[in-house]
Amino acid sequence: MLAEPVVFKEGRTFFQIYPPEKKEKGFVPTNLKVFYNPLMVSNRDLSIMVCAALRRKLGRAITVLEPLSGCGVRGVRLGVELENFFQSILLNDINPAAYKLIKSNIELNGLRGIAYPFNEEANFIMSLFSQGDWRLDYIDVDPFGSPIPYASTAIRAARFDSSILAFTATDMSVLCGVYPAKVFSKYGAITSRTDYSHETALRILLYRLSLIAGAYELTINPLISYYMDHYVRVYFSIAKTSPNTINRIGYISHCVKCLYRSKVVSIEDAALKCPLCGSKLLLSGPMWTDKICSEEFIKNVLSDRSLEYLPSFKRLKSVLNTLPLENDMPPFYYDIHVLCDLMQLKVPKIDFLIDKISDSGFKAIRTHFSNRGVKTDAPVNVLKQILFSLSSKV
Repeated sequence: MLAEPVVFKEGRTFFQIYPPEKKEKGFVPTNLKVFYNPLMVSNRDLSIMVCAALRRKLGRAITVLEPLSGCGVRGVRLGVELENFFQSILLNDINPAAYKLIKSNIELNGLRGIAYPFNEEANFIMSLFSQGDWRLDYIDVDPFGSPIPYASTAIRAARFDSSILAFTATDMSVLCGVYPAKVFSKYGAITSRTDYSHETALRILLYRLSLIAGAYELTINPLISYYMDHYVRVYFSIAKTSPNTINRIGYISHCVKCLYRSKVVSIEDAALKCPLCGSKLLLSGPMWTDKICSEEFIKNVLSDRSLEYLPSFKRLKSVLNTLPLENDMPPFYYDIHVLCDLMQLKVPKIDFLIDKISDSGFKAIRTHFSNRGVKTDAPVNVLKQILFSLSSKV
């Protein structure tokens, strides 16, 4: 028999969750009867910001479906913190205990008539909204692990050109290349463990989603794509146009010995040996090598000053302001600590290094993927020369 639920607060919303099975371990997902991860507050905060932007864009109340709701905290927060923004918020979970909590949290927050609970399998509930006027404005797929098993039905339940789909992937060990067989079977890609694996993880996810959309002659347009904490997350719209996915997909060749890396447009053009040291090159992909966000959409998301109270607003603002800068840079970055360790050099200050790269005629920026990372179009041999010159002046 389940213990009585306890009340939590996130943002401006109170909600119920069943207490931990082992009190000393606290509120961690593996210790709860119904899934809830308090560390994912920034994930939920951003969904509030995105839905607010979508409501302003469409100029009408919107419809929302969360097919894997857990205790329902995301959907309930949407209803409470964006009052009068929604025509309906559909919250589903196949777990009977979760369904019971979702109903309680809807009642607790006075959302009857706006939020509706369901106790169905996720793909089944999404398939009900795959035709005509039944399609939804916002669908948020946030599973434990990979979202790919739910992608096809989610895409078919979205409106062309106007809906936003959100997908979270927490199977980072797979996407980052720890389990090569699994990343191939789930995502149809090969990848290696590198110092920029978090970015390849995000780009492989976008590639797989674009492929699924392409099966329906749809094109995805990334609005916000990012890495944070232990997951990658993408927001995108879909368009009923001739898919041009092939022009947005590529590979990365990587040298383990000297850390050379390069974008490869076509696998036929991939070199077998490193042009700098002659070592064998590893190839990762296929992956999304095009833009990862829409600058216009991000400006819209950040324009709502009323949402600055959100617990992780400052952190999200920093990430969102960085994303447009990464759009026109190579689909990888350099971990300066890894490079300096290879060269046995002292690590310089990142901002100082970026200035020196710019002085050499190349573009360089920080990346949201790592606080030790630099995105630049400078070749690795030039980057090493700059690092060596900085070290010799210390």
